[in-house]
Amino acid sequence: LVESPAGIVLAIDQFEELFAATVSPGARDEFVDMLAEAVIDTTGTVRIVLTLRADFYDRPLRFPGFAELLSDATLAVPPLAPDELEQAITAPAAQAGEVSGGG
Repeated sequence: LVESPAGIVLAIDQFEELFAATVSPGARDEFVDMLAEAVIDTTGTVRIVLTLRADFYDRPLRFPGFAELLSDATLAVPPLAPDELEQAITAPAAQAGEVSGGG
């Protein structure tokens, strides 16, 4: 979770874990509903960046309100070489003035 003048950025890695058998359907539903509400709330600026394995892509699409949000803002990223991955992370951040270099 990062708070900036532009709003809040919530980063969720391995979103597919929400669909694991150990997560109760009720907790899953509540979490997905809260994410959708945070994004569509017009009183604040919340952006969510999440990673999701391709073989789990259908799971969040089962939630009608969340499905529209996900399909409207999905960016598919092919497998990257290590140097490409580093560039994909650091270049946009440096361009925005968020990172000053040095690992």
